[in-house]
Amino acid sequence: MQYLTRRVRVLFTSAVVALIFSYGVSRAQTVSCDPQNGSPDGCFESRYDRFEDVTTVSLSWMRVVNEESPLYLSFLSFYEGKNPRPPQSNRIALMSVSPAGYKYRTDCDLVFLIDDQRFHYSTKNLSNNSGQGKWAQSFAIVVDEQLLRKIAWGHSVEGRFCNQQEFRLTANQRIQLQTYIYRFWDSVK
Repeated sequence: MQYLTRRVRVLFTSAVVALIFSYGVSRAQTVSCDPQNGSPDGCFESRYDRFEDVTTVSLSWMRVVNEESPLYLSFLSFYEGKNPRPPQSNRIALMSVSPAGYKYRTDCDLVFLIDDQRFHYSTKNLSNNSGQGKWAQSFAIVVDEQLLRKIAWGHSVEGRFCNQQEFRLTANQRIQLQTYIYRFWDSVK
């Protein structure tokens, strides 16, 4: 089990970095995923690492703060093997993109306020990258399935990152997470 945890941690870091580079800063800002107006298939990505025998399923980056330095949120799940099964590990990833240098210190808190219930987490800084005149920082937290379900089906979902960036998930963003849970968790139980 400890070996699997280390493997998942390494794969998660690789997956977040790969998401940043595969979508790119400019594409991450324009990815649109609206499950109410068509198929949500473009919202998800599944990657199998045959060397580690672990599959990573991720939800496209969602822009949750619209400023000069936007904040993106994504959800990732990991399970052993190639065939779908309930995830063994879940993460929430955050990415900050700034034109003026790194915006956050290396460790920040993420607080969710879901239907007036508080959930407090400490994030881990995974990487700092710069290129094309932009600076990207990525952070992650390990979460359980219950929190992701509360986020998906909550009537009011707000968050605050690093005591400075506040955001509210839209109905469409929560629908994307609901579809993610239905497709990759509930359909394989």
